[in-house]
Amino acid sequence: MPFSKFYPANFYDMIFPQYCPYCGELTGEICEFCEECSSKMSKMIPHEQILRNGVKTISAFEYSGKLKYAVINYKYNKCRQFYKPFVLTYERLIKECLSNESFDCYTYVPPYKFDFLYRFDHTKLLAKSTAELMNIPCEKLLTKSKKKQTQHILRKNERMVNVQDLYHCSDLSAKGKRILLFDDIVTTGATLIKCSDLLIKNGAEKVVCITLFQTPLK
Repeated sequence: MPFSKFYPANFYDMIFPQYCPYCGELTGEICEFCEECSSKMSKMIPHEQILRNGVKTISAFEYSGKLKYAVINYKYNKCRQFYKPFVLTYERLIKECLSNESFDCYTYVPPYKFDFLYRFDHTKLLAKSTAELMNIPCEKLLTKSKKKQTQHILRKNERMVNVQDLYHCSDLSAKGKRILLFDDIVTTGATLIKCSDLLIKNGAEKVVCITLFQTPLK
């Protein structure tokens, strides 16, 4: 039984105060944003780009300002509870930008099995939770065979080399399917290009990518 079932909500909030996942301001409500971030969330301007392999990618926000710290806290500081507002962002992005698309399943860019930097499979949680909201199956179609250098510290030409022979399509379950591929951030698109190429090579009818953030190369 959850801890909150044993104690009044106000006592629970005193012991475990809730913070805005985008800037760290105290809100007092789970999954609620502070006023400033709520305003930014309502002004979501989706960004669409076509990757070098012809695959479409949709992103919700530019990776800048206070909003970028949400992903940092979620991935690296074990703030797993932040997944909830992220999932609502994915849901809104799908409904607003991909309403004309139909998908047989969702999948995600996997972390390395023994990469303890992330503490948990952060992208799987986002994809699976969004899939439940949208009533679409979420399947593990990709695996990651080894740890790579962190993409954001590499130059553009180094990023494509860094993902070579890194990801693998786990089986033939992608065959004939229209797939929505989840990741958190896209910059050069090297990871998404590699993963979508693998899905298509293994028979996927179509792949579209979706991310929370898009960041331009400096």
